[in-house]
Amino acid sequence: MGRVFGMIWVVLVAFSCGSIPTDSKDGNLDSNGVYVSDLWRFQITIPDSTWGFQSQTYQQRLAANGVPQMELWMISPVLSGTATFRPVLYLKPDALKSGNTLSLVIADVETELQGAFNGYVAQGKTTVRVDSENATEWLFQATSAVGNFMPGTRFWVTVVLHNQAVYLLLGNGTSDRFPVDLYRKVASSLKFQ
Repeated sequence: MGRVFGMIWVVLVAFSCGSIPTDSKDGNLDSNGVYVSDLWRFQITIPDSTWGFQSQTYQQRLAANGVPQMELWMISPVLSGTATFRPVLYLKPDALKSGNTLSLVIADVETELQGAFNGYVAQGKTTVRVDSENATEWLFQATSAVGNFMPGTRFWVTVVLHNQAVYLLLGNGTSDRFPVDLYRKVASSLKFQ
């Protein structure tokens, strides 16, 4: 799968401080809050109208399947009376290398997470369904992200394979604001076209 996280740290640090962006370079966000990626042929529902979203399509960086790489971030608002921490849900599709299975992709993702997060400690993995596919979900804790690219100390991950592509979802949180149930609800809205 390669470097899963790429250049997201710059964007995530910017999101944690500024206004909520709303932008779409690849797909469309309909009036029901459903984001549709025409290039990667999926749709997913943004948590609600208070959450912003940012999609970035890299026309010059093609995945192994010839499709431009893209990333989608869903950014929560800052709650009144709280620090400026904002939970962020990140989605990144990528081409599945020939011969890779879900377990091989999970091992690759875990290796990257261990390198990207100081003090990475994973909890048990669970098989869940995303659209018509089996996916793997797990939580992990970390003391910090290398380069502070994704703030928080608690994280949720789901990885699903579909039609020779892998979809990574990563959500962050803290001890007092970790919306795992919301992340799961959003993941369950992921539909492949």
